[in-house]
Amino acid sequence: MSTLVAKLKNQYETQYQHSITPVELRQLNSVESDFVLNKPSYAVLDTENNKAIHLHGANYQLIPYEKILSGLSNALDEYEIDISDTSIKFNLSPDLNYMKLRILFGDTGDFGTYSMSHNENDKLKFGIEVISSYDASIIYQVKVNVFKISMCKWYEII
Repeated sequence: MSTLVAKLKNQYETQYQHSITPVELRQLNSVESDFVLNKPSYAVLDTENNKAIHLHGANYQLIPYEKILSGLSNALDEYEIDISDTSIKFNLSPDLNYMKLRILFGDTGDFGTYSMSHNENDKLKFGIEVISSYDASIIYQVKVNVFKISMCKWYEII
């Protein structure tokens, strides 16, 4: 098991287990079997609980949260990025509509606190943020950010 996945299972067991709920994209040809659709529509389905999460058009691409989390976790391991001294925030909506993961690196690692060149008292922390949604309200994003502690703001660098 990769490091990030292990940490999520340890710190956010309920949310992590819910995030790996099996989902699939299934085409709908009619509504209530009486109404034929003019254009194909696709439903994101929670196959474990028999629930429809959201409906989409033909261009929607489903990326399961489990694939996102395991891919990021494997990449962090492959590039030997230590997450032992990190702050992790993981949010998942109860209906699986969206997921947000934020990782702030601590003071002791390679990506620890840095000072800004114009003021030594301004402390920065590097972080990774992953956002996705099955309802397309949030487009899948992976960001590497700098967090200015004194102002509590994120600054995107990629």
